[in-house]
Formats: sequence, structure tokens, C-alpha cells
Amino acid sequence: MRSVVLVLLACGCNQVFGIEDTLLVDAGAGGPDLDKDGVIDFVDDCFAAAADADISSDGDTLANADDPCPLDADEDPADGDADGIPDTCDPFPAIPGDRLLCLMAFQDPAVTSALFRTREGELGWDLAGAPTAETVGDSRILVATTDRIERAPSTTYDVAADYTAASQASVLRVSLRAGVDSAEFDVACGTAGGRAMTYVGSVGTGSSATIPFAMADRLRIRATIQGSGSANSVRCKVSTGGQSVEYANAPFLRAGRFGLQATGWNVVVGAVAVYTRDNTPVL
Repeated sequence: MRSVVLVLLACGCNQVFGIEDTLLVDAGAGGPDLDKDGVIDFVDDCFAAAADADISSDGDTLANADDPCPLDADEDPADGDADGIPDTCDPFPAIPGDRLLCLMAFQDPAVTSALFRTREGELGWDLAGAPTAETVGDSRILVATTDRIERAPSTTYDVAADYTAASQASVLRVSLRAGVDSAEFDVACGTAGGRAMTYVGSVGTGSSATIPFAMADRLRIRATIQGSGSANSVRCKVSTGGQSVEYANAPFLRAGRFGLQATGWNVVVGAVAVYTRDNTPVL
């Protein structure tokens, strides 16, 4: 099992993380293996350093490589659908077939700095270590330039974050489909102004649900995207302080890449787990 620790310090800013695809080469010709896992970058499903597997992203006694729920400390081992993913972290706990594709923890600065690039027209990030940005009022966006993070027909991103300095204007989103060059058709799930929301496009169209509880210092966003082409369904779940709100819709989706976006927070995104399955249960 392999892991992502993204660190994001943002204040009055707008930021998106994603994977860089300029490393990709023709698989038939061989090529670089940035994370040294024996799989060349062109066909690698997960860009993570070996050290990512050795830490404990949830702070329990299990290293990520041995933890069936790497973002949940001391999870209940119950596994109702017997698919090897405990109910605590299973995207579909009653339907077998989920598997953990990637857990990235950015323990190697060389891997981190090589996997990210700034979206066209945006300011850059400090990638000397974990991805870091400290901004006031400007926009900083890193967006995935490889589509290998999303795996059809179903992908779930599970993001764990700690934050301070939040306000009603603060935004934290998981970008499901972020444009490489433009925000016009971005699709994301997350929070904004005390609401959990599906965000589609730069004008923020989509659906939302009021969060019926106070935000705590730790936030969890689980975002599932299913289908192919523009025929997709999206489910978002936002959890904090032991409570959660969940909602789903079917927005029109253009092509795009995985990323993270933040505005008006001091945020540490501790890990991102990516789950996939071979069918598409009803969301």
C-alpha cells in the first residue's frame, strides 16, 4: 500500500494540487521510474515514494503499508461486504469490490517537486519539500496533468485535512475534474461558507447542503466520481467533529484532472487515499 501527505498553508488564497504528467514516456521504450517502485511512470497508477508506506498517516501504531484504513486511527475491523476494506473507510461498505489504488504521503521532496506543476496563468508553489503556499488574496493552482489518477468506471478520493484560521469565506475542495489551462469547467467537491457542495465551473454552479454542525479543526472530504465521458455521477461527503453531511448529483463533466483547492485557510492535507472499483453502484 502506498501513500500522499500534501501540506497546504493558505490564507485568503486559492490553490489546487495535482499530478504532473511531463514525466511520462513511451512504455514500449522504457523510461523513468520516479518513485522507484519498479513501474515506469507511463503505466504507474500511483506516484509515491517508498517512504510513504513507512509512516502512519493516521497516527496509530500501523504503518501505512500495513493499515487497512490508513486515514482512520484504530478503526473498527468490521468488514460487512468482505472486500478487505473495513467499513470505517470503505466507500461502499455494503457492496463488495472496493480496493485501495494509492495512498500518497509526499515523504520524498524529489518526487513531490517532479509530480506537480502550476496551472497556466497562476502563481507557483514552494515544492522544495511538501507542497506549501502562503498567500493573501491571490490565486495559486496546481492541477494534475495526467489522467491516470481517475480510474474508470469508479474512483473515490478520501482527503484528510487539519486547518486553522478558517472563516465563513473559507473553501476547501477536492477537484475531480480540474482543467489544465482554465477553471471554467472545473468540477470539485468540498466546503464553502459553512456549506458542503458540488462545485462545477468557475461560477460555482452545482448543488449544496448546509452543514448542520460546527466545523472542527479536522476535516474529511470523500468524493466519488462514476461513469465515463460526460455521463457521470458525483457523490460528496464532508465530515468534521464526528458528524457528516452527504449528497450526490449528476453534473455535466468535461475532461479534467485530480487536484485540491483551498481559499482562506491555513491547511495541512495529511493524506489522500484513492479507491477504485470495477462497477458503478447507485450513489
